[in-house]
Amino acid sequence: MNEDKLIEAAKKSVEQQPVPDDIGRRLRLARAAAVDEMQDRPSFGWALPATAAAAVAVIAILVVREPAGEVVLPDLSDDEMSAAMELELLEDMEFLAWMLEQDADAG
Repeated sequence: MNEDKLIEAAKKSVEQQPVPDDIGRRLRLARAAAVDEMQDRPSFGWALPATAAAAVAVIAILVVREPAGEVVLPDLSDDEMSAAMELELLEDMEFLAWMLEQDADAG
């Protein structure tokens, strides 16, 4: 006998024999307990589809939304620009005067 025939013969033998009452009762109790346990658990079957739908919605919003565009900086007026340049020139002149003073004191 090969293995498949042996398994088939064992199945027929088991199916033909009646199940003892105590084993049948324990099997029914175990089945009922398993069914009750499955019914008591909260179902999260909706979690995966809901997460996928939310991800698709977020991606769609990000793709469809128009970019903010370039940030336009305000142009400085000529007066503001010349005032900034004058201040820089004054600071340079003060620095040069200080340098000449230091050279005169050192020499």
